[in-house]
Amino acid sequence: MVALHRVDRSDSALAQEADKEIQQAIVQAAKNLPESVKATEYLRKFSKHMMQDKHLLELMENVVNPDVSCSDCMKNVVRIRTILCRDSLSTFAKRFLPQNQLLKKLGAPIMTNLYYRTIKQLLERVSSVMIDSEAIEHLVDLVKSALEARR
Repeated sequence: MVALHRVDRSDSALAQEADKEIQQAIVQAAKNLPESVKATEYLRKFSKHMMQDKHLLELMENVVNPDVSCSDCMKNVVRIRTILCRDSLSTFAKRFLPQNQLLKKLGAPIMTNLYYRTIKQLLERVSSVMIDSEAIEHLVDLVKSALEARR
């Protein structure tokens, strides 16, 4: 679904086909999230957000890339969440809060932001933050060290 956001929008037929596929992917993804009707709405909003913000699109491409390490994937997830936090603030808050204080000020109220929470759940499900080749290599090294220590 993320790659479809890169389709050339100058070709209307190609853009319409990509939009149709994006909508189908959104419906499928929303079925796997709580409150699928609301999730569909928020995923559509996130899709528009990715079309408008190329940096966000690049981060999502890295998150869904199976060749990205867990640590890099986690960094991208954090960056996406920061973008969502920043964009959910009012214009007043953006103007008067220094950048480094944005997340501090978002504390508890951000959990009531259903858009943020839906995208957070999506990221938790699609990102490879648990196991990658580095993690497996590290696990094998630990097991090997434990076995050698027993000898």
